[in-house]
Amino acid sequence: MATVKLTKDIRRAICSRILRHRFSPIAEELIEDQRSHAARIYKDVYPKGTLAKMEALPKGWLSMNTSLSVRFGEDNSSFVRVEFNGMTGLLGYRLNGLLATRDAIKKPRLAKHKGVCAKVYPIEHTFSIEWEKLDQRRETLEDEYQDAIGTINVALSKVTTVGALVTAWPEVASFAQSFEPTLVPALPRETLNELLNLPVVEAAA
Repeated sequence: MATVKLTKDIRRAICSRILRHRFSPIAEELIEDQRSHAARIYKDVYPKGTLAKMEALPKGWLSMNTSLSVRFGEDNSSFVRVEFNGMTGLLGYRLNGLLATRDAIKKPRLAKHKGVCAKVYPIEHTFSIEWEKLDQRRETLEDEYQDAIGTINVALSKVTTVGALVTAWPEVASFAQSFEPTLVPALPRETLNELLNLPVVEAAA
């Protein structure tokens, strides 16, 4: 393994593997909480009776959308597009390569809510309080993720081979293992000759 040069591509691959190990479980948990938050907001904007009427309409009468715009706090002029699949806040873009691809979740939306805020939640509302906590978790995750990229890249830049990296930082061996060259076990000469039907050359006397 010591002969394998630590190229830019290998450094990038090892860095990505370490980042996924460290942050993917945290990111996936956050996204699931955001998905749940968005689902409860949707049910609040469209209560059971309203949703039943919407679903009873002929297919195609209502547009299917991946998000709903709401506002948290009366003094907040910005809308938040809560994504039904939990990817609110462009989390997947900022944590590029960290998360598994998530399919969009589409739900029917009334025409009056197209391009506008569907509902304003007071700052003391449960949804607003939950959003503030989710926002803080997302910001912390993104900051720690960016800091980790810098720290890992500095460590990787200190060595020039995969072997030297594992020697200096043995805890990352599992992330670098696939770059170790596969050594083919040597076969006895007689076996090779028989396998390849090669004439046996007698050693000179």
